Amino acid sequence: MSSYAFLYVDGLQVMSFRNGVPPTFLLLFRKDDLRMRRITGKDRPALGYDDDEEIDVTEFTIHARQLRDRLDVLGLGVRAVETAFSEITSQMSDRSGAWMLETPVPDALAARWAEERAVIAELSFERWARTTRDAAEAGAKVAPRADAVGSLNWLLGLWDDTAEPRLVLRAMVEAFSDSSIVLDITDLVAGGWLEGDVDPRTEALEEFGWILANGAPAVVLTEGSSDARILSDALRVLRPHLIDFITFPDFSVGAEGGAGALVRLFKALWAAGISNRILAVFDNDTAGHEALRTLRDAELPANLRYTTLPTIDLGSAYPTEGPNGTVKMDVNGSAGSIELYLGTDVLTDGSGDLRAVQWTGYSRALGRYQGELIDKASLHERFARKVRDAVRENTSTSGDWSELSTILDHLINILREPASPVVDRVSVA
Repeated sequence: MSSYAFLYVDGLQVMSFRNGVPPTFLLLFRKDDLRMRRITGKDRPALGYDDDEEIDVTEFTIHARQLRDRLDVLGLGVRAVETAFSEITSQMSDRSGAWMLETPVPDALAARWAEERAVIAELSFERWARTTRDAAEAGAKVAPRADAVGSLNWLLGLWDDTAEPRLVLRAMVEAFSDSSIVLDITDLVAGGWLEGDVDPRTEALEEFGWILANGAPAVVLTEGSSDARILSDALRVLRPHLIDFITFPDFSVGAEGGAGALVRLFKALWAAGISNRILAVFDNDTAGHEALRTLRDAELPANLRYTTLPTIDLGSAYPTEGPNGTVKMDVNGSAGSIELYLGTDVLTDGSGDLRAVQWTGYSRALGRYQGELIDKASLHERFARKVRDAVRENTSTSGDWSELSTILDHLINILREPASPVVDRVSVA
């Protein structure tokens, strides 16, 4: 006897899976998302219970924006879904276009195809998302499926033959970004297909053995152990729903640090043909930019990428110490190590002044000095206390996290680009 899982977006059933959930789809959820609660049959008509019958449901629940972030860092960003949607509409236009009209078809079917072509010609993915959201808010229902071109059911049905369910989900979270997403696995648990306390990522990884590009966690390499630790802490405080989706390897056990070491590690992974998505993050300082010169002309595979820490407003007029005394200067690109991003509450000393940058060596290749913040060890200690307070209070509202949030946004923006083509996962019957 078959069992099913159902995916709901703000209570709207948009997908179902028979006798299991695809492992790539299951990987989108964590055990922390698992919920067990009691409902009545009328709350889940797809389950086939009487309206007043009580049901103990097992489901994964997450906000659409958090799921969107997870899809983004897996390489399934909005550009990927736009490409998929363009392929769908193109194939539908061909299917109901001139080549089909060479074969006699009923007048009613020919008229419908013509109507679909007219609507599809004006339907970008952005418009699809807006129209679908508006139709759902107007109270339209999914079942029974309506045939009207342009209806909610027709709009959702455009994705029915898409081979990659994560692309469908990415489309849904874009359309319903303020909604809750529920994957109801009650029937699968009752049918013995899944355990009630399933860890979805463990389940999926055991089935895969190894997840390749656009599946495994993104690996973010940094110049040293402190950089990795700080970014990992920032992720834990600011984007906890992305834990297990981005990893920051720790170089603290016998590994050298610095921009040159990062270049060597990056090149070694490149030569080894590693299939994981790897992003090397260099400091936004002179040493980092000088090291990047050796990678500028490299023809890298799509799963290997590099960047520097982003330019920030705080660094545009920052106090520096040099031969001419204390002067405010733009230190972006010359002294932008990770410590500059720890927050003004960490960088400000007891007298209310920002900890100054001190100029050190000179790069002839770039024609500028290298700078670093004075007494970085004390800044690390202050930041560690800030992290402990944020974790204890379960909030990031105390203190200044704006620059670290900018870093995470920057990394996610790079990772959302797919590491392998997704168009070949889309088909129209």
